[in-house]
Amino acid sequence: MDGIQGLSIEQIRADLVRDLSLPLPEGFNADTYTPYRGKPAGLLSDGQIIDLGGRSLEVIHTPGHSPGHVCFYEKTSGYLFTGDLLYDETPVYAFYPSTSPSDLVRSWERIAEIPGVSTIYGSHNTLGLDPSILAEVKQAVKTLRENNLISFGTGIHYFNGFSVRF
Repeated sequence: MDGIQGLSIEQIRADLVRDLSLPLPEGFNADTYTPYRGKPAGLLSDGQIIDLGGRSLEVIHTPGHSPGHVCFYEKTSGYLFTGDLLYDETPVYAFYPSTSPSDLVRSWERIAEIPGVSTIYGSHNTLGLDPSILAEVKQAVKTLRENNLISFGTGIHYFNGFSVRF
């Protein structure tokens, strides 16, 4: 694999430096960047439990932002690590050829039903979102469906605490 299916290396390189708020690491050159091409040490599967020694994480397959996207849930603390599936302040991206708006919405539905979530940790912006955002996710899914907006090109949709770009 040479990067992200459906995106040229030129687009990937441009996206690496778009909207940066901090300088790139010394010696990193986006113009010569090439994606990692090694073989994975292993694959994660939906429902798999990862033992961290005294704590465990459940793997939750949540495609949409990317086909293989996963969230991790630590049941004891109620921590849900959503990666690029859910965060605040800036839109979740689901407009690239490698994304799927319908999968993303189904993944939102899935995480909104997880019982006992105490804190949500997305990959961007605020660290530690209140779980009340999951009720907003349910409402967003309903609104998107009722208005037939779950498809490429429908733009940025703003909700209470988060947004998405299709």
